[in-house]
Amino acid sequence: MTSPTVSVLLPVRDGAAHVDEALASLVSQSFEDFEVVVVDDGSTDDTTARVEAWCARDRRIRLARQRAS
Repeated sequence: MTSPTVSVLLPVRDGAAHVDEALASLVSQSFEDFEVVVVDDGSTDDTTARVEAWCARDRRIRLARQRAS
């Protein structure tokens, strides 16, 4: 497997209200050679669960979690 041409970094904290829309927009692009790395900065809502669901559906999406900064 080769590395994607483009990497998109999506930082988020308690973004459950918007993360689905953001990821849907990214995966609907006509250009497909990219990865999305969602960096969850200690969310306390269901952001993590939503992103994990996207990761299960689309291998271009990855989740990196860290404690709140």
